[in-house]
Amino acid sequence: MATKTKSVFLYGNPTKVKGECFRETQKAFTALVNFFINEMVQDETYTLDLLNNNKKSSRIKGFEKAKRHTHPLGSAYGQNAIDYAVKELHNHLIRIKNKLYGYVVHKEERLKPYLQSIGLFHACIRDEDEMETLQKLIQNEQDKKNLQEETLQFYQDLYKTLLSFSAEERRQHREDVRMLYREKLENWKLPFVKKATVQLDTRVCSLEKSEDTCSDYVLRVKLLGSSKWIKMPVTGSRRGLRRLDQYKMCSPSFFLRNGKLKVTVPFKKKTRTYKTKNVIGLDAGITDLLYSSEGEQYGSFKGMDHFYNEKVQPKLHMRSNLRNKMRSYQKELHRDGVTEERKAVLREKIHHMASMLHGQKKVSKCRRVYAHEVNRRLNEAVNGVMGTIQNRKVLVAMESLDLTEFDRGKTSNRRDSSWIRGKLIGKLQEKLDWKGIAFKEVDPAYTSKACPVCHHIDDCNRNGKTFECTVCFHTSDADYNASVNIALRALDEELETISKDYAYQKKKRHDRIKALYRKRHKAYIQKLSA
Repeated sequence: MATKTKSVFLYGNPTKVKGECFRETQKAFTALVNFFINEMVQDETYTLDLLNNNKKSSRIKGFEKAKRHTHPLGSAYGQNAIDYAVKELHNHLIRIKNKLYGYVVHKEERLKPYLQSIGLFHACIRDEDEMETLQKLIQNEQDKKNLQEETLQFYQDLYKTLLSFSAEERRQHREDVRMLYREKLENWKLPFVKKATVQLDTRVCSLEKSEDTCSDYVLRVKLLGSSKWIKMPVTGSRRGLRRLDQYKMCSPSFFLRNGKLKVTVPFKKKTRTYKTKNVIGLDAGITDLLYSSEGEQYGSFKGMDHFYNEKVQPKLHMRSNLRNKMRSYQKELHRDGVTEERKAVLREKIHHMASMLHGQKKVSKCRRVYAHEVNRRLNEAVNGVMGTIQNRKVLVAMESLDLTEFDRGKTSNRRDSSWIRGKLIGKLQEKLDWKGIAFKEVDPAYTSKACPVCHHIDDCNRNGKTFECTVCFHTSDADYNASVNIALRALDEELETISKDYAYQKKKRHDRIKALYRKRHKAYIQKLSA
């Protein structure tokens, strides 16, 4: 069984007095979170717990208890605040670790093993013996009831790799990693929370259905500056209220902005996990938003690219030019040596341009029309897929897309920016996860150019919507062909190993994938001639 979590939002309008209590509580909670962040990051005692996001650690709890007398919020808010700080610092330290890993992969290959494991990374930070650390990790894995063979093998391989270094080399490697870590920690800006979302629990709040007000629920909460529990009526959408009735509610949180109260109520749903080798590949495109390896088409983005380029883009371009021209006039207005007559002309032009920008309702309307149509088509495609696979035990395979790699020219980059492939796959993954349907991302390299029959990769294989292999003459729809390749890659262990080993080296990864396909193509030709 797996547990999925989503949230429902409830809203309230507190009175001036109640609003001040909420504001003071949020302000004190935010200050406490920042205090914990600054205190814990300076003490390496907590580094391992922060790297593992271990909020239940006895060290973390002991630190909060020792500092409890320094703030007026009490134990409940204090424990929630330190949990918030641990999450922020965990993300910060993991970003540092990932940055260092990317650096050593390209510059210092010898340090790579020390950044593949959090345990080894922590051993370097504390200057502890990494061999003893690995032995403990291996022993812990062997003592587990549910032995994870892959994890155990990973630690054993790391141990063999480190054995190939001398003791002096290992000491130098630890020192290098520790130096790189401290350099990043000192130079990178620490997380700072401007306005924290205040986490509540049963010790300081309760959420009950309203009986004597017209609101949907009443939030009873104990706030700073109030000797009594405050009752706050809150309302939500019909769909949200239905979900609160249907699923088990978790501890809520609140956020106050501009006098309006937003209460977030998480709820959980249990789904069954399963194993299957029945794979459906999905290729995301423009003409057909989604095309499955079973030959089904879902949704279409046809015409939307033209609509964006012909309707939306020119209006945005004109608006951008007008804004840039106004800024140049503003700079000229504050320049030395400008006459009063010229200043009067500039002020009139700036006022006129500001009025034009403020009154451009057609641009906003055009963008809303485009966004509405995009969302409609996305929902149509995603709902079509879910309707097909909802009651089936299948593994859904999709391309792992990094839309930040824009390097195909100005026109293509603009199309990628307006393209909704990332949003489409994100929405689909969210639906699959909520329904408990397994999905997997695969490497997207050459899925549209590779032949699934003879494994030949060639740019000439694809021509628009038609795929025809230049060697074996296998012919099919180009999107369908890509979806078949995606489905095959979901269970391809060789290709998955390449993707993991060269995750941060795009050129090497693509070269290895090409080499693997050439090897398989050669085997296919030899089998035919035998």
